[in-house]
Amino acid sequence: MGTTQKGEDLFSQLVYGARISLLVGFISALGSTCLQIVLGLTAGYFGGLTDNILSLFINVFLLLPSIPLGVVIASFAPFKGPETITLLLLFTSWSYGARVLRAQTLSMRNREFVEAARASGESSLRIIFF
Repeated sequence: MGTTQKGEDLFSQLVYGARISLLVGFISALGSTCLQIVLGLTAGYFGGLTDNILSLFINVFLLLPSIPLGVVIASFAPFKGPETITLLLLFTSWSYGARVLRAQTLSMRNREFVEAARASGESSLRIIFF
């Protein structure tokens, strides 16, 4: 990438400047994935009232426009900085993945191997996550 007119390395400046952005992206993606897994699998596996409540919650977050919501919440947040951006990205980006996982879980919850695990006495948490 070369150097500046002062002789400073541009690549090291790029790496130093990108570390906060990469950390924010990684933490928000990891947290969003955890929310997707917990809410999507729980809604799909248990069904009934649990599925209805969690599906309503997921659908509400699917309908909210994430960027305008993020701007409004960030402007009223008590603390400013990367923590606010991380939390906003985490809480506005999980709903689509949870919806997909719920649909996959609904299609698999009545298969033979799941019924066999239930009949052998496996717990719901073990059936869902393993």
